[in-house]
Amino acid sequence: MSKRAADTSSPDVRPTHKPRRSIGEMGEVITRKVFEAISTAQSEIQANISTLLGQDTSIEDVDELEEFNASMTKLRVTMETITEAHKSGSQDVKSIRLSSLKARDLPRLGLQLRDIHIFEQVTFEQMMDDLASHELSAIGAGSKGLLVDTTAFTARLKTIQRHVNLENEAGSRMIVDHILLDLSDITDAINVHLQLYAELRLTRTNHPVKVDYLGSITFLTGIADYGLTALPLQKLSQHTRTLNANHDCQIIAKPDGSDLDDHIPQVVGQCLVGSMWDLVKPLNGRSQDNAIDTFCLTTGLEWVFGLLRRFDGKMVCKRSSQIRVEGGKVKQALFVWAVTPGHQLWKQMETVSIQVS
Repeated sequence: MSKRAADTSSPDVRPTHKPRRSIGEMGEVITRKVFEAISTAQSEIQANISTLLGQDTSIEDVDELEEFNASMTKLRVTMETITEAHKSGSQDVKSIRLSSLKARDLPRLGLQLRDIHIFEQVTFEQMMDDLASHELSAIGAGSKGLLVDTTAFTARLKTIQRHVNLENEAGSRMIVDHILLDLSDITDAINVHLQLYAELRLTRTNHPVKVDYLGSITFLTGIADYGLTALPLQKLSQHTRTLNANHDCQIIAKPDGSDLDDHIPQVVGQCLVGSMWDLVKPLNGRSQDNAIDTFCLTTGLEWVFGLLRRFDGKMVCKRSSQIRVEGGKVKQALFVWAVTPGHQLWKQMETVSIQVS
């Protein structure tokens, strides 16, 4: 190829970028120097803005200035956290948003790719039928037909698909919202309260969750699209509706057409963060050791259902393939994933054939 043909100055040609790195991948000395530079710059900017504010109050509460200051504070806190980690002697430190986790990051969290196991759609659907019948019988709710009655439900789904752009997360969430609200009406009718947490904040910038695994330190921050907790109605009065990260199932919505495999690292990180919160605020006797978390990834039309288990200092993940769950069957699957204890789901999966990812 000629140099002229390789010219990337044309607006139609995207320049080649080097892969971006985490702040934590910088050396200890330069990390400390950058932190000091950012802290000094922010102090000077704040002092100058205060001076200007004394001269002209019209700049008070300007959104862009407030957002800029918040971004500077967020970066400074991240740098300070990493600097403190370096002081502990660790040379492998990263600060990663949950939504930015990649497959290459999983080993530093304790999950090897060989420990992700997949079960196929036919096996999964049969398992959902069996478990739905079992759970409904256990609470005296009768036939699982209650969950898969699809007439009005399917009509509404088709309306959303006709009129909503599903090529972004907001569109996918409209489908998930419809499914979850419809399911909550059903669970109310059988005396099970389904508590939903939209935009569930798992961490805060100034309080990231620290994962220290085999000498690698990773600070995680972010939110979950949805958290679910299923409780018998008689226990609802004993249970707070502001659970932070204490919940039984996490759901992540992605645009239609997404390869959900690419987002397994994100949900693994979210489950790990949730379990660490459980150490501080235990729920139903769960603890990080031998904890089993349930999760779902979805485009609204296609789904991955999975479990993450931690024991003996490592993690193992079992998950479905990316499957299209039609009509009311998706409500049945979500019902099972929300109300069935993780250890019971895990035991059921041990009886089916799986493949290594």
